[in-house]
Amino acid sequence: MLPQRADVVVVGAGGFGTSIAFHLAARGAAVVLLDRSRAGSETSAMAAGIAMQVHPTEAGTRLALASLSAVTELGERTGRALAYQQAGSIKVARTAEHARILHDEIAFGRRLGVAIDPLEPAEAMRLAPWLRLDGAAAVSIVRHDLQFEPTDLPQLYLAAARARGAHVAEGVAVTGVDVADGAVRGVGTDAGVIRAPAVVLAAGAWTAPLAAALGVALPVAAVRHELLVTEPIAGIDEATPHVRVMDANAYARPYRGGLMAGAYETTPVAVDPAASPAGLPAGLASDPATLRERLAAITDVIPALATAGVAEVRAGVPTMSPDGTFVIDRLPGIEGAYAVTGDNVMGLHVTPAVGALLAGWIAEGERPALLQPFGLDRFAGRSAAELRAAALAQYATKYQHLDAPVPS
Repeated sequence: MLPQRADVVVVGAGGFGTSIAFHLAARGAAVVLLDRSRAGSETSAMAAGIAMQVHPTEAGTRLALASLSAVTELGERTGRALAYQQAGSIKVARTAEHARILHDEIAFGRRLGVAIDPLEPAEAMRLAPWLRLDGAAAVSIVRHDLQFEPTDLPQLYLAAARARGAHVAEGVAVTGVDVADGAVRGVGTDAGVIRAPAVVLAAGAWTAPLAAALGVALPVAAVRHELLVTEPIAGIDEATPHVRVMDANAYARPYRGGLMAGAYETTPVAVDPAASPAGLPAGLASDPATLRERLAAITDVIPALATAGVAEVRAGVPTMSPDGTFVIDRLPGIEGAYAVTGDNVMGLHVTPAVGALLAGWIAEGERPALLQPFGLDRFAGRSAAELRAAALAQYATKYQHLDAPVPS
């Protein structure tokens, strides 16, 4: 049975929701974590499990750096360690324009304390022998980026939250948030009502419809993102860096003895979450042949992708924001209502910091400095159509730009 009362209700038990629930419970709050499906089974489970320190914005990079420290200290904080490979990441520029962006990114990362360096192609191929970089214009390496099994992080936080008293209700759908006199009073579900003064909407692509029902438009676009997992490939070592190829908007990482690889579509496939209230839409994933075609642009860099068998195709529905970074804020005009969205296909690895910081904000009443840049006010004065177009463009040009200012 659902508890009748809670201090905080967290809606959505993916990466963000499980981390938020854990950090609130660790502070002594009575927390109810709701998910209409199995916890951690939707878009978080479809992620690549790549943790990268350099984001397109300074605010995102600082959040990623805080999360990297938290990931490596999870054993101390939760009593449950996350298995990961801290092999670094390699980024490949094949054009002069992308080489310029990469040069700026190195300067930007170093300014923020990231161990990022230019890399000779021969050294990159030594570190990741499955690469071929004969035509590369520039290559960089971020020394301490890491990779992990994507399903492990939400499940770790889920177990740790339960151990600290959080009530987890799976298979329970939210029907609405009760608001009176400008403040949250509770959360309605198909299993009953929970009275609570605070709610966190962390339901992935379904966060925006929940906020819309409260009269708040969140400026995010839900899109399909998919990747494939190959059959095992001889010579692939799990302890080698993951790789991104800028002009192709594509990436690959060693995974389960083979490779996991994906590419951002130049024409994003928008998803209407309201049309699929029960979860990820049926038939979301493309067939393996379509993904092979998309990845053909990088088979000169990663030849094994041309011939390896496909073991699995995964597809999820991330949310893109107009400026390519997170939306983490209290809903305007509603005391006690918070939303976390705009993961921009890089949300899972920042969930440790976001969970800790948002829990602190809810408990102490003051927004932490690291979360200040992610507020909704930064989008003021722009039309809904303009914001949606900008959000979709962020997906289509994922590795094509660096928005952060770089000193000359």
